[in-house]
Amino acid sequence: ERLCRYESDGLVEVTGHTDDGPGELQRAGFILSTSRRESFHQGLIEGALSGSVAVVRNWPMLARYGGPGTFLPKPWICEDAMSMSERICALIGDERKWEVERLACREAAAELAGTRRHQGKLASLLIPLPDSVPRSIVVGAPR
Repeated sequence: ERLCRYESDGLVEVTGHTDDGPGELQRAGFILSTSRRESFHQGLIEGALSGSVAVVRNWPMLARYGGPGTFLPKPWICEDAMSMSERICALIGDERKWEVERLACREAAAELAGTRRHQGKLASLLIPLPDSVPRSIVVGAPR
């Protein structure tokens, strides 16, 4: 019911099923995690990688154990629905601030997803590399 109000005001678009997840994510301005608990939350990371600002509820069932703050960037974490709303409203009216935050979320998500940090490690597990080859280089064929 509350979502319908925002949809009729043009603030929320409900797209329904799509076969173009990446395209839809790139159109979004924010990616929300309103869960009570999660594990890694791959969808959130994919949304941030696609350029959305991440807004994460401090998962109530895990908050006392550190919640999402144990592995997600602190600026993404909001204690409750009101602070989530405040994070969104602080950015929604300022395109420059939103762009800065969007890029920061994308960079943090790339680090979390391991697209930079683990690339060399993964390659060295799959392809035995000579010691003379830096571990950040991916070699196309095993020796």
